Amino acid sequence: MATLKTILAVASVAAIALVIGRGAWAQDAAGQASARPASDFRIKGAGMHRADGSVGLGPYTPDRACRLGVTRALVVMDCTAAPDGALSECSIVSETPADMGFGMATYVLAQRKLLSATPSPAADPPPGPRRVRLTIPVSTGSDCR
Repeated sequence: MATLKTILAVASVAAIALVIGRGAWAQDAAGQASARPASDFRIKGAGMHRADGSVGLGPYTPDRACRLGVTRALVVMDCTAAPDGALSECSIVSETPADMGFGMATYVLAQRKLLSATPSPAADPPPGPRRVRLTIPVSTGSDCR
């Protein structure tokens, strides 16, 4: 009987920690996801660009994030950007909140040419492809059902 009580106590503490951690992740991501991309490129998601400047992931929205109620994220990727905005050779640098799947979903969008990065009008990029670090604000919007 003591073992059952110990297991229940440990499970209760773990559940409380999960709830507290989830709230902290959501708040942290909400604050950071409103940041503008740090590069001189504008991020566009094919048919998934939101009015607040974030990118929607559509059917690629991570189920885990939806289940946990995470609505905003920030993904940083290094990619080769062609002059027409096509992305290739991308690698995920970071994602906030971590382990929700936003980084991989954004990576898949870039691979499938559903995400692009076009030079902003004020930028004077050199001709040809170049390596860029992209800061991509992501929001789930109505993608979670």
